[in-house]
Amino acid sequence: MLHYDIDITWVKGQDMHLADMLSRAYLPTTVGATEFGEVNIVETLSMGEERVKQLQSHTNNDEVLQTVKKVIHKGWPEQKAEVPEAAKSYFNIRDELSVQDGLVFRGERVVIPITLRKEMKETLHTSHLGIEGTLRRAREIIYWPGMNVDVKQFIQTCEACRMYEQQNQKETLMPHDIPDRPWEKVGTDLFELNKKHYLVTVDYLSNFWEIDRLYDLGSRAVIGKLKSHFARYGIPSTVISDNGPQYSSEDFAKFSKRWQFDHVTISPRHSQANGKVEAAVKAAKRLLKKTSQSKGDAYLAMLELRNTPNQGVDSSPAQRLHGRRTRTLLPTSSSLLKPRGAEVLSEDRKKLKMLQRKQSERYNLHAKDLPTLVEGDIVRLKPYKSGSTVWQRAVVNRRLDERSYEVETDSGLLLRRNRVDLKRTEEPPPNTEEDQQKTISEKPQPQPRAHGTERKEAYLPSNTVMTKHPQSTQNHVKENKPQRTQNTRTEQVDKNDTQSFLKTRSGRVSKPPQRFGDYVDK
Repeated sequence: MLHYDIDITWVKGQDMHLADMLSRAYLPTTVGATEFGEVNIVETLSMGEERVKQLQSHTNNDEVLQTVKKVIHKGWPEQKAEVPEAAKSYFNIRDELSVQDGLVFRGERVVIPITLRKEMKETLHTSHLGIEGTLRRAREIIYWPGMNVDVKQFIQTCEACRMYEQQNQKETLMPHDIPDRPWEKVGTDLFELNKKHYLVTVDYLSNFWEIDRLYDLGSRAVIGKLKSHFARYGIPSTVISDNGPQYSSEDFAKFSKRWQFDHVTISPRHSQANGKVEAAVKAAKRLLKKTSQSKGDAYLAMLELRNTPNQGVDSSPAQRLHGRRTRTLLPTSSSLLKPRGAEVLSEDRKKLKMLQRKQSERYNLHAKDLPTLVEGDIVRLKPYKSGSTVWQRAVVNRRLDERSYEVETDSGLLLRRNRVDLKRTEEPPPNTEEDQQKTISEKPQPQPRAHGTERKEAYLPSNTVMTKHPQSTQNHVKENKPQRTQNTRTEQVDKNDTQSFLKTRSGRVSKPPQRFGDYVDK
């Protein structure tokens, strides 16, 4: 064709008599094409003879596929209402269906009879790929109506895949409300540096923090330090802490009630919920390390730090807390040490809110809120134990606040977990009768901890009250009296028995392990 110079011109079909006549002609028979199609499909099946016979046998025993084969041979009706009920699910792909050597094909894909679909799903999921990967493989070679839903549900109930889940994506930021006045909301935490223990207390409005050396890690020592700060700056309305033994003790509960402030705890293993105090801990560690290395005075260093304006706010922590600059070793005029007015603090709050909003916008670019869980949902728990990769199964008991839930494991253990550490699954609920016949679950009881040891699990008090913090980084639980008694989902069988047995609502019976026989619960 390269040797010719061809001009292509459009002409109406009715003026092209010869081409129009040939286009309307049709072959009198299509036997040759059908024989070629049959030979092509059957010979190219990459299956052994036994597998082909198995498919043929199960297809012949499948009533639905037998009905489909009859409709294919007879011809599909024009209206779906005229199709037999068993074959209606194949109506939309009727032009792709064919019957070859007793098997039904959709194009080049074998239609699997219902009795072999479970085996096909198990074979597809041999590599334990995810839903999309398994579906890509299935769509290449096999077909049956509703295959996508069946494969997805099969993978979601795979025990091995659920035990080794991937971590949830991060959720959007929920920053704390900026308080209206200084020292209205404070956070507190403990940290260790060079084998020395310290207590940090920070104000959520001014970023002003105090640091105290602790020679005793008991709850009373922490309470004593907090009392000195509250006597100096006033009693805050809210105190936020983690679930450490110093804060979950009965002494701290009495302290919060006596001094009339709300004690709010964060979700276990989610220190970002008390982000202000975590930032203060980092700053305190950095300051102590540098002053120790330079042999400087840590108190003078803190004094200068408290008088340094924060970026974007143009006021120092001391100014926002005290309403004035404090005198340092730097030469400062008397006018700069005069108190500020309340209107200046209001401007600072506006600037802090603007910084907070910008931070949230940047953080939320790659974050997404997870669906809310409801009572009875089956979930998998992110492993907290170092080196463990197994996600334990549990049932959601109730929602404590925005992103915190109480869950019950298969062994009857009640835990508090953040939403990002819970992966919802489509697994069936545990069989209570089988669980009881296999073993009587053991529920660990709180045991005495040495001072300074970190609490590994959070046991919820029976009178935990749900509190809502719509703009908190994470969500908290207000504890009126954190004594570790039985939960509302459990009932004590025998209170006078030295080995107290607990019976859950589902019927499981749990008892304390033998290693706790030397201790008496109060």
